[in-house]
Amino acid sequence: PLFNADRNLNQDQTNRFQGSINLIIEPVKWLSMRATLGTDRYTQSGITVEHPESNAGLTANGQIESYISINRLDNANFTARANKKVGKLGASLLIGTQIVSNRSDVNSIRGQKFFDPDFYSINNTDQTTHRAKNSIVRKHLIGVFAQAEINYDELVYITATGRNDWTSTLPPENRSYFFPSMGLSFLASKLIPANNVLTYLKLRASYAEVAKDAPPHRIGSILEPRLTTGGGYSYGFFGGNPGLKPEYVVAREVGFEARFFKD
Repeated sequence: PLFNADRNLNQDQTNRFQGSINLIIEPVKWLSMRATLGTDRYTQSGITVEHPESNAGLTANGQIESYISINRLDNANFTARANKKVGKLGASLLIGTQIVSNRSDVNSIRGQKFFDPDFYSINNTDQTTHRAKNSIVRKHLIGVFAQAEINYDELVYITATGRNDWTSTLPPENRSYFFPSMGLSFLASKLIPANNVLTYLKLRASYAEVAKDAPPHRIGSILEPRLTTGGGYSYGFFGGNPGLKPEYVVAREVGFEARFFKD
């Protein structure tokens, strides 16, 4: 066990940069506009070594695998919010859009049969055992959304939301999908005379739909290299679905929130 722990390697290193810019503009008192741009970029590299004299690497006479992964996530959000109150009637409206771009590139190589058992390099392995792999993933999403809320004397609140997304990971006929929500709440404690028992009581009910797309490369079947005699490619274990649709989750809620004894 001590030999394996000393001679076998499993190391990773990550270099990361994250940044964001926010801009808020209030042209009039009741209107606020916000723009947010963000990026998350990182490069990750790693190496795994199984020494030829260790239990793990004995059969293959040593094995080394290294990889480098370059990832980039960019997003942009733009929103505008309007608030207005006339007498006891208040209203607010939020509209916005979101753009998300995700990129990932992974290059890896593996080799076996070390010439020198203590020299950890892909160049120290038999070239006939080299296996290389390149993975490219791209995903893009654009969404538009809105939320409207009306309240009367801060007693009754009605809220409605809606969002439509367009994604690159679904078939063209299913790339656009819409999901709404509605909510109603009633602050009953405002109509109850002040007392030392019931401090706060809110009744609420809501209905919401949430939809999400699929991971990349789920529409078509993926080809994978074969390591058997003759090599070549064959379809992977999981087949693609050219009719893939977004996944929906529906939630319904009825409840109340209460506080007692001036809490």
